[in-house]
Amino acid sequence: MTRGSDRASAAPFARCVNSRTQGATPGLSFDHLFTRYHGPIYGHILGLVGDPAQAEDLTQDTFLKAYKALPGAHEGAVGAWLYRIATNTARDALRRRKRLTWLPFGPGDVRASARARG
Repeated sequence: MTRGSDRASAAPFARCVNSRTQGATPGLSFDHLFTRYHGPIYGHILGLVGDPAQAEDLTQDTFLKAYKALPGAHEGAVGAWLYRIATNTARDALRRRKRLTWLPFGPGDVRASARARG
């Protein structure tokens, strides 16, 4: 998928959920946040996880969390707030990835012996 098609497919989602945030905090709409920060947040997460597919999933998770928290959000440092959500979401994913390790079934397990050598 190209970056342009990502934005095109994401735009209807932003328009649909924008109605929830109308009137919540003046000047702070989900549509505006998504349009303004989707690319930079994706790039930030990609730099943390290194996998484009996972970065796109985590970007969606980030904006979902922001959407749920938006009615109570302050208008001040929205960019920093989104980056904090993105960083925490990526760190959680990296922690989960780290916890998933192969355990040897026995002394003849090929994965265990390869890891011991490596």
